[in-house]
Amino acid sequence: MTHFLKQEPFRSKKYMTWVKSLPCSACAMPESSDPHHLISVGLGGTTGGKEDDSLIIPLCRFCHNLVHANKMAIDQPYYFMKVIKQAFREGVITVI
Repeated sequence: MTHFLKQEPFRSKKYMTWVKSLPCSACAMPESSDPHHLISVGLGGTTGGKEDDSLIIPLCRFCHNLVHANKMAIDQPYYFMKVIKQAFREGVITVI
């Protein structure tokens, strides 16, 4: 039987603050966004816990509620990739 070590989730207040400053990924509303932890949609999601802070997208309150009512309401992986690419372009995330 294989045992996997449980890894602690990555947490970053700096990254969360940056994501909150972005417009909503789904509707582009410029109002303050909630950082939405991706709901498991093929990205190695957890069950019963929050994803890493690296797996977040900005959503306005309306879109955030919509996604929690129906996780397929928006294409979460697509918006996640856009946010990550923007983070690299702006130097929020760097590679050592």
